[in-house]
Amino acid sequence: MTAQGKTRDVALDNLDAVFETVKGDGGRSPTDEEIRDLGVDPEVARSQSDDLPDVLQ
Repeated sequence: MTAQGKTRDVALDNLDAVFETVKGDGGRSPTDEEIRDLGVDPEVARSQSDDLPDVLQ
C-alpha cells in the first residue's frame, strides 16, 4: 500500500485509507469479478488463502 499523492491533501487521504485498512476498519474483500479481472480463478484463490502469512489473511 502507498500513501503518496500529488498534493498534501491527497496524500493524507491516501494515508487515512491505508490506516483504516491496516487497523481493520476499512477495506473489503475483492469480488469474484475483480479476482477474475486479475486473471485468477476465485475458487483457486480461496483455496490458497490458508497458505498466506497471518498478516495477509
